[in-house]
Amino acid sequence: WTASGLETSQTAVDNAAGLGLDVTCGSLEDKCYEDSKFDVVRMWSVLEHVSDPHTTLTEVVRILKPGGWAILQVPNANSIARQLAKERWSGWDIPAHLTHFTPETLRWTAAKAGLEPVELNYSSVGTLANWVTWGPSAICRILVFLVDQLCDLLRAGDCIVLFARRPDLRRSSD
Repeated sequence: WTASGLETSQTAVDNAAGLGLDVTCGSLEDKCYEDSKFDVVRMWSVLEHVSDPHTTLTEVVRILKPGGWAILQVPNANSIARQLAKERWSGWDIPAHLTHFTPETLRWTAAKAGLEPVELNYSSVGTLANWVTWGPSAICRILVFLVDQLCDLLRAGDCIVLFARRPDLRRSSD
């Protein structure tokens, strides 16, 4: 892989450059990349922070090669952690999180922008551990881990991970 990153924080860009990483300061809306440049665009905990997810995903479609993959991860507003924690759910994180997604709204937003949703997974990241005060013991950590795994199996984990493709019009006309 030849990886490059995009970051809105100049401090983070400088830190990445110090590690030898190719990171540009800006946002997708700045049109930092040429058309059809990438095979994969990975947005991990990004979409909930942008003011217009549709515009951001439309830009993702533009910079993906035909048939390229978008991998999108966001907090799951339908998660068991959100249902238990209610207004204390860390995924709300207002005002940093501007949009909140359910599996249905993430699929819909991606499709509206021109992506083809292919697979949806769940990935619990320990949100329950922040809410449940079982203590720091190893047994408690194992229990939280097992509950997280169960939440993912029940399709109600902390985060949604959507794999979507940019349509390859050449392939569909064959």
